[in-house]
Parts: sequence; structure tokens; C-alpha cells
Amino acid sequence: MKVFAHRLTEEFGAGRVSFLITDFAGRSLIRLGEGTKHEQVPLDDEDLPYGLVVVEQQVQVVPDGAGARVLAPVTARGDAMGALDLVLPSTPDEGTLDRVAAAAHALAYVVTTERRHTDLY
Repeated sequence: MKVFAHRLTEEFGAGRVSFLITDFAGRSLIRLGEGTKHEQVPLDDEDLPYGLVVVEQQVQVVPDGAGARVLAPVTARGDAMGALDLVLPSTPDEGTLDRVAAAAHALAYVVTTERRHTDLY
């Protein structure tokens, strides 16, 4: 995850990159990323867009100060694994959103491939 986050920081100028992986019960996400304390985010909280990202499989853009938080579903072959969370310095255009969605899809394949070898991302 560290290399992936570094690459996304370079590509998009992201101030923060994290991967939120679904728990076994499918009720919450656990935030993974450099400097995080493995924050738990409930999926049923209507004030948070994470449920839409995971359940509806839709990229969400949420204003975040002068920039925007982009949440993209991390999914491979219908398996919703979680969400990629990037804080960007400005509101992204459609091309940027497409590239973030593609990065999230690539992350899903990395997680799928490595899942049987490790639980560290």
C-alpha cells in the first residue's frame, strides 16, 4: 500500500491516500494507510458517503476545504473489498475521476493477488 499511495500522491497531488477495507461482517470499513490508527468507519452512517461507494459501487466526490475528497470503490469481479480515499487539492474533472477509478480497480487486483499471502497492505 505504501508504494501505491506514494504513486497516487505523485500522480494526483493527493494530500492523503488511504485504503479502507471492509470488515468480515460487511458492516464497516477499516482505514489503512500511512500514519492512520486503523480508524473504523461504519457503512450504515447516512452522513458519510462510504456506504454509497461500497454498496452502490459509485465514485463519490466530497468537498474538503479548498479541495475535494474522492472515494472510489475497490472491486474485482463483483467482490466489493472497500474504498480508495484520496484528498485532492482541487475539485477533479471527469478525466481525473476516471483515472482514480482505474487506480482503485488496479488496487482490487493487487489485494486479490496478495490476499492469500499476507494480511498487511
